[in-house]
Formats: sequence, structure tokens, C-alpha cells
Amino acid sequence: MPTTVQLSQLNAPIDAMYLIHKALHAEAERVEEAVNQLPLGGSFKPFQRAFYRWAMALGSHLEMEDRYITTWLPDALLAQEQEAGQRRLMEMLEDLQTYLQAELGRMIVIPRTQRQLRGRVIALWIVQDDLLEEEEEHVLPLIRQHMSAPQQLETIRHLLTDAEAAAPGGMPAWVTQGLTVAEQQVLAALDGRWAAPYDAVDQPQR
Repeated sequence: MPTTVQLSQLNAPIDAMYLIHKALHAEAERVEEAVNQLPLGGSFKPFQRAFYRWAMALGSHLEMEDRYITTWLPDALLAQEQEAGQRRLMEMLEDLQTYLQAELGRMIVIPRTQRQLRGRVIALWIVQDDLLEEEEEHVLPLIRQHMSAPQQLETIRHLLTDAEAAAPGGMPAWVTQGLTVAEQQVLAALDGRWAAPYDAVDQPQR
């Protein structure tokens, strides 16, 4: 699974990715707990709220990674397995969303459907964490090698900025709520560095 060790400092800006991965793991954990807490005979709506939060967080993160990381290192021999893993994860995510809308939306919670849903959630969680571990082992070292610190900072700014937040530049709630107070402070310390003029930060070379 992605790192669960509390980080008290970042050795490089891109190391903030470990905390994003930890937050995604926490989101998946909350979704499984939501399945376990469904009352028999009730509806699946309480689970759907938790799942859609995870789905939005995961989908947004993968989109930002594809835009600002995957295409940034075309010559760094990113493993084809990594791209295949991202596609598989998105397919599983979409399949689960379809299952919720087409099947569970008109059902009540019974032991069988609860087990089936739990199995789908755990399968998606495993694929997510496998992909995040792969990134930590193979992609992040390449980024440290090929990106300057200012470029890493700009990349993390894109991955951590919530475009829909009420306060411009705010971090998504799913990130901050998935971390300890100390880890939130580590990320908050990056805000001051983002305040530097945009033109002063090296831009990724496409």
C-alpha cells in the first residue's frame, strides 16, 4: 500500500505526492467502512455519497497526473505498465459507478448485495494502491532526476490546488482530511512558495 509513515518534512517538493497518495488510501478506507455500516433493508444512498467523493478525488488526481506528470517525461521511459494501470483503474472506477446507478439504485441492502459491493470496492482499492505504489517506486525517482525543484513545486501546485474551492488556491478537502495535523502543516508550508510570481517558476518542458 502507499506509504502510511507520517512525513514531518519534504526532501523535495514532489515528495508531497506521498501525502496525496496517503489521502487517497484514506478515502478508499472510508468507502469500505461505509459499505460495512449500511443497514440491512435500507438504501445504498449513504454509501453513494462516500463513494462519489472518492471517485471525484481519484478521477481528478489521475487527470492532473496525466496532464502534468505523465506527458512531462516522454523520454524517461515511463513503464507501459504504468499507463495500463491507470487505464484499468479508470475502467474499474467507471464500472463501479455504472453498477451503482443501474443496479443498486433500485435495490435495498441485503447481505448478498452488500458482499458484492464490498468486493468491488476492495478490488478497486487494491488496484488504486498498486498503482500508487508503482508511482512511488518508479515515477517519483524519475521526477526527482529530471525536474528541477521549481518545476516540481509547480507540478505539485497543480495537483493540490482545488479549482472549485471557495478560497482561491485552497487544497481539496479530501486531501487535508486524510492527513494528520502535522502532515497538513507540511503541505500548508508549500503555500508560501506558491505565492512566488508564476513567471519565476520554471515551467515543465513539454
